[in-house]
Amino acid sequence: MIRAVVLSGYFDEDDIVALEPWPNLADMIAEIDEFHPLALITDFRLAEYMEGISYDGVQLASRYLESRKDFPCFVTTGFAVDAANAASPSVDVNAIFSKKESFDTNPAEDAAKALPFFLRVKLKIDAHQKLITDTEHELWELREKLIHEGLSPVEAERLLDVDGELESMIGNEHKLPENLKQLALKPLTDIVEKAGELLSRLEAIYPDDAGAAGA
Repeated sequence: MIRAVVLSGYFDEDDIVALEPWPNLADMIAEIDEFHPLALITDFRLAEYMEGISYDGVQLASRYLESRKDFPCFVTTGFAVDAANAASPSVDVNAIFSKKESFDTNPAEDAAKALPFFLRVKLKIDAHQKLITDTEHELWELREKLIHEGLSPVEAERLLDVDGELESMIGNEHKLPENLKQLALKPLTDIVEKAGELLSRLEAIYPDDAGAAGA
């Protein structure tokens, strides 16, 4: 794997962290997170050469994607069909690759127009990092406007959506502080309160109609 990555020309050896699978999936995820990776490449049959491994590469990718939405995860295997059949809905089957095709450093001439595996990895990393940067920038702009000018109800809703999107991609480290969430929710809360007051007035003026509407 390391040799193929370096020979691809898209990454240096210093870019790579090689880990052996832990018996427990949660421990494996925790160790991966310690390195703050930009992509995850895993074998499918992790237990093939190591005893005590109770999960495969598809399950590893699936679990990692639970806390890192759209994270660049790739499963390499000599059993691509088995891996595709084992994939959960959270794992894109297009992220499952044959080892022979992925690590071939001397591709055949008829494959010259194919997208090299490690170039695909690099492009996916670049796209994911740009998405995070763009989302962070939008969150920052909305947060600054909230603090200095206030937000419209539409903008307040968007702020909360962007905060949720960023949290789903990179975890809690960029989570919007609770006091700012409450401040952002105020325009929406005011609308709900005003709507409630208006409804109460209408019910007082037209009690029969309100009762009929409720029925």
